[in-house]
Amino acid sequence: MVAAMTGEISYLNESARRQLNRPRCQASSVPTLKDVVSPTFAPVFAEQVLPAVTRSGMWCGNGCLAVRGGEPLFVSLRVQGVPAVGGSTQVIVHARDLRSPNSPELKNISALPSRESDARFTAIFEQASVGVAHADSITGEFIEVNRAYAGFLGVAPEDLNGMTFMDVTYPGDLALDLHKMDQLRRGEIRQFTIEKRYLLRDNTSRWVNLTVSPMWQPGESPTTHVAVIEDITERKIAEGALRDNTSLFRTLAGVAPVGIFRLDESNRCIYANDRCVELAGLSRGKIMDSGWIHQIHGDDRDRVAGALDDLVHSSQTFREEFSFVHPCGRQVFVIAEARPVLDDRGGAFGFIGTMVDITERHAAEIRRHELEQSLRQAQKMEAIGRLAGGVAHDFNNLLSVIVGHSDLLLDETEVGSPTWESLEEIRKAGDQGASLTQRLLAFSRNQASKRERVSINEVVCEFDGMLRRLIGEDLELVVELGARVPQIEGDADQLGQALVNLAVNSRDAMPDGGRLVISTGATILSKRQEERHPDAPMGAYAVLRVSDTGTGMDRDTQSRIFEPFFTTKSREKGTGLGLSIVYGTVRQCGGFVAVETEEGEGTTMELYFPEAINAVEASTETLDVPSGVSMEGTILLVEDDPGVRRLTARVLKRHGFEVLAAEHPGDACRIVEAFSGQIDLVLTDVVMPHMSGPEFAEWMAKERPQAKVLYMSGYTEDVIADRGIKGRHLSILQKPFHASTLIESIRSVLNA
Repeated sequence: MVAAMTGEISYLNESARRQLNRPRCQASSVPTLKDVVSPTFAPVFAEQVLPAVTRSGMWCGNGCLAVRGGEPLFVSLRVQGVPAVGGSTQVIVHARDLRSPNSPELKNISALPSRESDARFTAIFEQASVGVAHADSITGEFIEVNRAYAGFLGVAPEDLNGMTFMDVTYPGDLALDLHKMDQLRRGEIRQFTIEKRYLLRDNTSRWVNLTVSPMWQPGESPTTHVAVIEDITERKIAEGALRDNTSLFRTLAGVAPVGIFRLDESNRCIYANDRCVELAGLSRGKIMDSGWIHQIHGDDRDRVAGALDDLVHSSQTFREEFSFVHPCGRQVFVIAEARPVLDDRGGAFGFIGTMVDITERHAAEIRRHELEQSLRQAQKMEAIGRLAGGVAHDFNNLLSVIVGHSDLLLDETEVGSPTWESLEEIRKAGDQGASLTQRLLAFSRNQASKRERVSINEVVCEFDGMLRRLIGEDLELVVELGARVPQIEGDADQLGQALVNLAVNSRDAMPDGGRLVISTGATILSKRQEERHPDAPMGAYAVLRVSDTGTGMDRDTQSRIFEPFFTTKSREKGTGLGLSIVYGTVRQCGGFVAVETEEGEGTTMELYFPEAINAVEASTETLDVPSGVSMEGTILLVEDDPGVRRLTARVLKRHGFEVLAAEHPGDACRIVEAFSGQIDLVLTDVVMPHMSGPEFAEWMAKERPQAKVLYMSGYTEDVIADRGIKGRHLSILQKPFHASTLIESIRSVLNA
């Protein structure tokens, strides 16, 4: 049926016309709701049904309709309000005959005729699948119950004779039941529905949905009532299990170390546990709906929002890494995963997910990346250092030939002649080349150096005056010396040169003037700092810091500043070896260099030197050459470079020595075994194939113990020490050398 709220029926379907005995007729004679509602049910319809439809749009229950010319029809009703044209409201009434074999229940019966006058009611009463009881409203005593009611209680219908509903009600639910019955008797309510428990014969209890309706007689107050029960025990058990599961979920979610959230089918947050709220950095109120999306870092927000949209439309798994920016500025990195929650048909009606804090992992990955970069840089610098050392060694051999032959030719040429001037220029160029190789050796940590206790404060003070003249008056130089700066092991001259190189770089970075600060201090290298410099052991360090307000450097430039010959200056202003020398000097002392710089923000170079433990004086020393020493004797020359070997042999022979020349130690061994005379001196290179110079010297000490040894090398005594003869007194001739230097070194060793 379709009717207006005022009662006019605008439509009756064929089933309604047939059951209500309303044949088709003209529109003017269409019945109203008042005509089709039983008089006994009319007050309930007017006072409960229509107001409920007005409030909530729907009313469901049981009632009684009037059959034209027949007995009342007991039906299950659903009355729904719908908007009509013009802004009014219509009601659609669905009615189902409770006498139908397919009727599942009999509820809210608001008007029952006497059992004696309606045989149909008796059939419905007895055959109904739901429990129905007719009871006295004053005493609560059962008048009659159907089989379903008695069967629910586990008794026969006659067993309930003389008993009341109070006898079978669970004690804990009796107070509510009595209160509702009292309201019903006083007319405060016309019917009621509650959930309660009944006691069964086996002393167990079961839940029911109880609907109590009074028995109305025309002109009289109700004295009896009808109770209809529906077993809802399984539903209550399921609800209890759901409550327990919900409680368990909330408890677990409350203590879970990960964030847990739930989104509805529109991607709005409808639940978030405490950890999720904490990770997002929002209040619980703000995280609901879509507020948490706005808390995501701007670099990640669009990507995450797009992934969530894809999740809604595809119902696929969501997995994203992103970060929240808290109001305090703290950035929290998380990894979030979400999966769809499916209904019985496999459709998604929401999503549940987790958030895991990966801030520490993210920081660890950054540290690992930095360490990898640092390691790669160190390996690159080490490789470049080895290359530079090798090149310097080979270049020293070439320079030895150039310088040596220049000396020989100069001795044979008239001073002041054009040839003499050309030879002098050649020798000067050789000396300049030798200076260049010394710089390369400094970078590769193979430069000859003293190992003694050095105070960096004293080095800074000693070079203070030179630095002020060097940088000019347009730069402000500030020197800040720290207290209790530990002494270090190193070469004061090399440290001074490193300081000068840094100051020159700072000066060139401040062409329009600026401020240069040189400071010293002490620090303890901690575990965390050791991670940034894995090859630097923990302990006490002296720090030399040089800061300027110059142009600074970009990242690419910073990554290459210690490479030999790399420079951003013009050819006239630098060779690109200044910072290479600084790097080599610091590394030779066992320290490391830290750089802080930004374009336009200046540069700070920090040189870290480990505290001196057992510094030793350099093993080489300058020997005074006695006058009148003999220049005779036999020298065994061992040199793998043919040019250096020929030059050296020529110089030695010119000064009266007998020379036994060998290409390598194996060749020298054969010469010694075949030579029966006395060998006064072994002049040998240090690094040679198959056998090193020191190893050959040890063999020689057994064969000819009277022979003295003079080493010559493009490397240093550090390299010689690595060949297994640490601690011995060593005489070393550094390549390239002049002929005079060679002869004086030999004289010193022979007469020592």
